[in-house]
Amino acid sequence: MTASEPWENEFKAYYVEHSRHWVRALKYFRSLIELRLSSEFEEVVEVVGRVKTVESCVEKIVRRRYLTGISPEEHLEQIYKRLTDFVGIRIVCFFEEDVAQVAAILRQEFYVIAETNKIEELEESEAMFGYRAHHLDLSLEQSKSDQPGFKLFGSISFEVQIRTIVQDAWTTLQNKLAYKKAITKMARRKLAALAAVFESIDHDFVELRDQISTDPLAPISTEHQSPPLQSDIGDESELYSRVLSVIAGPISPAMWQRLMLDLDHLYPEWSVRVILAAIEEQLVRISSYFEQNPNINLKPILKIRLLLYASNPVRFKPMVPISDRQVFDAWSAQERGVQDAKKKALRGQG
Repeated sequence: MTASEPWENEFKAYYVEHSRHWVRALKYFRSLIELRLSSEFEEVVEVVGRVKTVESCVEKIVRRRYLTGISPEEHLEQIYKRLTDFVGIRIVCFFEEDVAQVAAILRQEFYVIAETNKIEELEESEAMFGYRAHHLDLSLEQSKSDQPGFKLFGSISFEVQIRTIVQDAWTTLQNKLAYKKAITKMARRKLAALAAVFESIDHDFVELRDQISTDPLAPISTEHQSPPLQSDIGDESELYSRVLSVIAGPISPAMWQRLMLDLDHLYPEWSVRVILAAIEEQLVRISSYFEQNPNINLKPILKIRLLLYASNPVRFKPMVPISDRQVFDAWSAQERGVQDAKKKALRGQG
């Protein structure tokens, strides 16, 4: 195919028209993922994203023969149907089991269009070594149409790649050396051998982590690590120490920093006095919620987010992932029903 073919010119015009919207969608999807992971999963190294360049789109269409056997009038429709990664996000984790946990969280948060576990595919083969990652094609759930971003981005699908640090390193090097290039058979054999080495390293790090965690000689720290602070050091330091005493559990520096960013965004005029008053007002209620729901996420960071949400559901709604919020809201409605029934019974007795 040449650059002058009608489908390519028409596609490039479509790309120019929509690319800015894809950039906004990327920021929105990435923020949703980071918010959800920050409340449920600490073991993420980074979440990065990109909008696919027009050149990469055209190259992929040609390389994968998306238009082979397709009539010209159906070219663009076929492209839009097959090219699902205009918006792409990569999540890098520490260990292989983290990849599966992150994938499970994303399944709960988004609608899954397609899923490919390239790690399992390779492990089912006795003789293959190569690219290892977990891919999901996602979109916003229809059930979340009340979210502010749904009207803007509900029709956009995006691809998420989840892999470990080691897998990411191998992929980066492999792409640099050989991706989309014609290389010799010997070079491919060498790449496969290196892939086997990287896979072994991934497994070795898991074994080393388990060994360190069970080593009786490993020092155990009982002190909470203080988080990195932003602008108002006094306020944040005081709030951090008071929050720890209230929730009786550690919060990692990264999660505390994310909480502060969310708080600054949703409530710019916040103060230690106001936030602590809100937390203390809802503490009994939230403690009761956790006691009555022992199987839910019990991480301290979710507890503090729920405390804020319970104090002002309108302002702090984005603080809590939608699935956790739905469970809490259902419990709250049930509790209100119980209290209303008790009040009605007391009035009847009077």
